[in-house]
Amino acid sequence: MEPNNQSPQPVNSSVPGTPTPPPVAVPVFNLAAFATPPLVDTSEHTPVPMMSVPIAPTPLPPQLSLSEQVAQIEKDIILLDQKRESLEVETGTLTSEQKKIEESLAPVVKEEKDVRALLKEIESREMSAVAKADKRKAEQERFEQEKKRRTVEVTKLEIKEKIEKILSSISEKEVLHQSIIDEEIALKKKIHELEMEQKRIELNVKLQLITQTRGDAELALADITKEKTRIQTLLRETEVKEKTIEEHDHDLEQKLSVTQTLKEERALAEARTVLEKERHDIELARWDAEDQADELGHSSADAEKVLKEIKKQEAELILKLKAFQ
Repeated sequence: MEPNNQSPQPVNSSVPGTPTPPPVAVPVFNLAAFATPPLVDTSEHTPVPMMSVPIAPTPLPPQLSLSEQVAQIEKDIILLDQKRESLEVETGTLTSEQKKIEESLAPVVKEEKDVRALLKEIESREMSAVAKADKRKAEQERFEQEKKRRTVEVTKLEIKEKIEKILSSISEKEVLHQSIIDEEIALKKKIHELEMEQKRIELNVKLQLITQTRGDAELALADITKEKTRIQTLLRETEVKEKTIEEHDHDLEQKLSVTQTLKEERALAEARTVLEKERHDIELARWDAEDQADELGHSSADAEKVLKEIKKQEAELILKLKAFQ
C-alpha cells in the first residue's frame, strides 16, 4: 500500500459486509476555557481569566443581615427545585417517546433480517445456476430484494436517528439535572458558611469555582478519550475492510489466471479496477483517521496537564480553608 499526495476522501466501498464509515471529524476542545483564577496570593500563580458558572446563586448584597441572606438562598433553592422537577418531567416524556420508537424499530429489524436471509438463498441459487435463464431469474430476484433491503435500511436508520436524538436530549437534561443538584448542595452549604468569617466565605466561593472548573475539565478529557476510542474503532474497521478487499483482489487474480474468454477477462479486469479504487479510498480514509488519532493524543496530553494544574490549585485552596475550621 503506497501513499500518494492526494487529499483523503470519504470511503465509498461497495465490498459486501463492509459499510462505509462517515467522515471522521476531530472535535475542537478549548482547553483554555479551563484556566482558573489565582487562589489567594497572585504572586504564586499566573493570573488567568475567570470562568463562568452555569448555575449560580443570586448575589447577596453585603448590607443584608445573616437571616436575610439565608432567606434569599432558600428562595434560590426553591427555584432550583422547580427547575429540577421540570427537567424530570421532560426527561420522563422523552423516555416514553424513546420506548415507543424503539418498539417500532423491532419489526423493521426483523424485516431486514428476513430480506438478508432471502438474499443469501438467492445468491446461492445464482451461484449454482447453470442455465442462463435460471441465472438471470435469480439475478432479477436479487435486484428486487436488494432494492427492498435498501428501503428497509433507510427506514431503520431514520428510526435510529430519532432514537439517537432523543437519547442526546435526555443526556443533556441529565447533565443539567445533576448540575442543579450540585448547585442545591452548594447553596445549602453556603447557609452554613455564612456564619463564618468573611475571609472563609471568600475562599469557599473560589473553591466552588475551581471545583466547577475541574468538573468541566474532566468532562473535556472524557470527551477526548471517547473520541480517541471512536477513532481506534474506526481504524480497526478500516483494517478489516482493507483485508476484505485484498481477499477479493486475490480472488479476481485467480479468476483472471484461469479465464478462457475475452468477455470474462474484460469483466474481471473492470471489477478489479473498481476494487482498486475502493481500496485506495479506504487507505486515504485510514491516513486521515491516523492523523486525527495523533492530534487527539496531543489534545489528551494538554487536557491532562490542565486538569493536573486545576487539581493542584484546588488542593492548595482546601489546605488554606482548613485554617478557618
